[in-house]
Amino acid sequence: MKIKKVRGSALISALFIMTLVVIAATAISTRLQFDIYRTHLMLTSDQLLLASQAVNFWATETLKESNDHEFPLAFPKRFQLIYPNVRITGDLYDLQARFNINNLRDPKFHLFFLAWLGKSIKESVRNNTELLLAITYWITPFQSGRGHDQYLNYYLKRPTPYLPSYQAMQSPSELRLIKGVTKQTYQRMLASMIALPETTPINITTVPKEFLSTLGVGLKDSEVDALLEAREIKDGSRVEKINQLLQEFNVPMFEVTTKSTYFLSVATVVSDSLTLTVYTIIKRIRDRNNQTAVSIIHQSFNTL
Repeated sequence: MKIKKVRGSALISALFIMTLVVIAATAISTRLQFDIYRTHLMLTSDQLLLASQAVNFWATETLKESNDHEFPLAFPKRFQLIYPNVRITGDLYDLQARFNINNLRDPKFHLFFLAWLGKSIKESVRNNTELLLAITYWITPFQSGRGHDQYLNYYLKRPTPYLPSYQAMQSPSELRLIKGVTKQTYQRMLASMIALPETTPINITTVPKEFLSTLGVGLKDSEVDALLEAREIKDGSRVEKINQLLQEFNVPMFEVTTKSTYFLSVATVVSDSLTLTVYTIIKRIRDRNNQTAVSIIHQSFNTL
């Protein structure tokens, strides 16, 4: 009996040990698979980021070559497969075809913004005015001794309290934090607004047709059509004709320009099951030697 008991105990012990070995081996194998997959994701992410820069190289060179483009511009098909196992697509946009939220630091743009906002979100005048005040509060520098007010109280009573920025917006995504900006309002505003680091006029040659009527004190349909016709002129007289019409329609010159400084490059890169979208804000200026200088001032991933 004792021999049988000893043999039975040894068998159970052996099975227990083998079970532990199998569990340990499975854990090690699973951990190894996770490490391999994580390494694969890291390498693929680096590849996608490097591939996305092809769109930026193309965008900067395009902006250096000429000041006269019809936006948006598409990344050439012949370059879309230059990086192994990665497909690259992209577009270049004129950011001064959008309203710069940070322009509201200058009261001269307030009425222009209200007209633009009406075209963007089609809300009542009262709601638009309240939104203007809330955004202006957000980007206006803090004044000591001001104390609490309706805006500060609102932000501090949110489920996750926060303070207003009290400075220029760094990204249009900040709009989502502002009192009165709902999800639907934000999505509508985002399509036609941007946050740039300095005051920028609207480019009259690239602004969408529906926003032309917001210029000045409001343009008639016939005046909008005249500007659209002038924009189609292909020779050097186009700018002169546009400026002539702007003066005729009493459009303040601080509102508009015919040469943009800020542009947006959007690169989308795909490899296997991974997709990366890179947003790059590009600034173009003339240097002291009257040469075109192009620089990247901001880059973000998957969100502008």
